[in-house]
Amino acid sequence: MEIKDYLRAIRRWLWMPIVLPLVAGAGTGVLLLKQPLQYQADATVVVPAVSARGFSTSAAAQYVATFKDVLVSAPLVSEVSKATGVPTKDLVSGLTASTVTVSSNIIHVTYIGYQKNNASKVAELATRDTLDIVAQPQLQQAQAAVASSSAQLRAADDAINAFTNSSGQVQPDVAFRTKQAELLSLQLQLQQTQIAGDVPRATLLQSVITQRIAELSQLAAQLNQYTSLTQARQQAVTVASHDQQLLGDAQALLSADHLPNTVTVADIGKLSRSGNILKFSAIAAAVALIMALALILLMELMRYRRPAVAGSGGQLLTPTTAGTVAAPLTATDAVPSSNGAHVHADDPDGERDLVTSAGPKARR
Repeated sequence: MEIKDYLRAIRRWLWMPIVLPLVAGAGTGVLLLKQPLQYQADATVVVPAVSARGFSTSAAAQYVATFKDVLVSAPLVSEVSKATGVPTKDLVSGLTASTVTVSSNIIHVTYIGYQKNNASKVAELATRDTLDIVAQPQLQQAQAAVASSSAQLRAADDAINAFTNSSGQVQPDVAFRTKQAELLSLQLQLQQTQIAGDVPRATLLQSVITQRIAELSQLAAQLNQYTSLTQARQQAVTVASHDQQLLGDAQALLSADHLPNTVTVADIGKLSRSGNILKFSAIAAAVALIMALALILLMELMRYRRPAVAGSGGQLLTPTTAGTVAAPLTATDAVPSSNGAHVHADDPDGERDLVTSAGPKARR
């Protein structure tokens, strides 16, 4: 089948590539017009968690990625659905979040839904709840850290109290310094007594000095133990103070999420459907046109490949151009062969009597 044959076929079936695209485009447009109207609301949030600290680009990007995941997560969608009455499937398909740059602390949340009055409410509620959910792990970690550091501080205090009860020393460092000063004074007296030649007094002072050295040695061991306990307590106090600061930051972050200027909501209103109607109608028309042309080609190929059928008495019937069966060939008529010659239908031996194209024309 040549191109000119195909063009003739298109002219013969001209209504098909015209009517089918029109019907498909019009039908698509009508279906889209019957779809419910959509309304849009935008929420812009300046994320306190990113702006309050010197977040790196990767940390800010991770925060935004987490925000996007939480925005359409099952717990949040379920909570917003209960508060607004919007089906969860509409929330999942209608909520999106984006940022101007990767490290930006400004996130734009867009909601496109079918309920006009709830669009802005959904955008604001979903944004604030997302901020809360993203901040919850930080709050929980801070609370756990505070609980752990508080337990360590209590353990350090208990250890110091136990030492005081067992040793009887409330301030062993003061007692050690006092004993040390007494020992120095006794040693000085001993030197003076020895110079004066007072042997009995020198012997008495030497006994007292020996006793004070033993007491000082015992106080030194207690002082070392007490110093270790106080250092452990000081470390526990430092950790507890740091954890308390983290807890305060987490609580302040949650409070900042609910400030009026944190989330700004803009009600865009009804969305225009003209662009989508034109686009999808054009696509439907183009697809219908391609299918119509393919159908024409298929019908023409089937018509040209239709084989000859045998009539009554062994006569051959050939399809005409219009697809109908022509008159039967007589015994003296010649049937064109594939090589351009003619074969007589009355050959009794089944052999071909070739008649060249220069010979007499076959009777039609």
